[in-house]
Amino acid sequence: MRKLILMSLLMAMLPGRAEAARKYRVYIKSNPPGASVYVGSMENGIRGTTRARLSLTRGAHTIILELAGYQTTAKVIQVQRSSTFTFTLQKEPPKAILSLALSSGDAAGTAVTINGQPGGNLPSQSTLAPGRYLVEVAKEDHETWRQWVDVA
Repeated sequence: MRKLILMSLLMAMLPGRAEAARKYRVYIKSNPPGASVYVGSMENGIRGTTRARLSLTRGAHTIILELAGYQTTAKVIQVQRSSTFTFTLQKEPPKAILSLALSSGDAAGTAVTINGQPGGNLPSQSTLAPGRYLVEVAKEDHETWRQWVDVA
């Protein structure tokens, strides 16, 4: 009996610790549904797919959603009680492939630059979002070729 009273006194002195350890039921939904749900980081592994039911402690948690064809989304949620959180996923922007090759001659040592960033050597393939790009092709002892390219 004495141990029980002592334990009760200790718990009364540390209410925050008992409350912090409590877990709450948290539902994660997405529009569209079927996204993989991660908590903290993707390295922690998938915790379910939307509509996922998680058990989380009170406080801030980073929720990451991943679905093919949509941008990976991360959001910090505040868990105060059992709740439902809904995420709206954004479609990935369409991509295009820019292929570059020499029509004749030796391509060895021919470097490609796209918007000032290295794009490899010829022949070259780059996956790009729609937009306008400055493409440069350069080879030592040759004139640099520059052209603006609109990728749709």
